[in-house]
Amino acid sequence: MRTHERTEITRNGTRAAVLLGADDYDSMLETLESSVTPRWSPSSSAPSTSLLQVMS
Repeated sequence: MRTHERTEITRNGTRAAVLLGADDYDSMLETLESSVTPRWSPSSSAPSTSLLQVMS
C-alpha cells in the first residue's frame, strides 16, 4: 500500500469499511485525540467521555 492510499470496502454496493495504512491510522488517531477536550468528572481525574463515545 502506498503512503496515504486508502481502499474502500463495499457491501452490496454501499461503503462498509475503509482500509488504510497503519501509519496513517495512527496519525489520524493522534490528531483526533489531540482535538478532543475531555469532560472531567468532579469526583475523579478520569475523563467521563471515552474516545469511542465521541467518535460515534
